[in-house]
Amino acid sequence: NSVDLKLLPVDPGNQINRDNVHSFYQKSCDLLKQDMKKIIKGERIRWHPDRMHLPEATQIFQIINDLWESLQEA
Repeated sequence: NSVDLKLLPVDPGNQINRDNVHSFYQKSCDLLKQDMKKIIKGERIRWHPDRMHLPEATQIFQIINDLWESLQEA
């Protein structure tokens, strides 16, 4: 049961960690000309483990939630 790497919020070949996920979303914001808070808010819902049924969902959600909290403090 392999996961389609296009679904994961990291560049192909990168491990799932805070720096790589943040870099992925920063590139996305730049390409889409969107605010990071707006994108991360939607991604928190998308990657919630109750909604996204992938083995990596909890890890990714925790990273995204951490990014969200750091954006709220900024």
